Amino acid sequence: MAEIISENETDSVRLLRECDAGAKMAVSSIDEVLEKVSGPALKQLLQESREHHGKLENEIHSLLKNYGSRKRSRRPWRRGCPGSKRT
Repeated sequence: MAEIISENETDSVRLLRECDAGAKMAVSSIDEVLEKVSGPALKQLLQESREHHGKLENEIHSLLKNYGSRKRSRRPWRRGCPGSKRT
């Protein structure tokens, strides 16, 4: 029984790490797009979305901390950058 709990916990940590990476990428992408947006309605929508994803990222960090997982680098992985390594 202990092995099943341990496997489930490990799976949860892995899933949380994937969610964490997704939230970081979302925030980074929104930041890049916000610099180029001139329409006020779209800009407002993107700012709200960025805030939402930032809150998700904080919640995920809290959950990972509760599982005793080490935090990964806060530097988002950039797609398409030569020499980039996922951390």
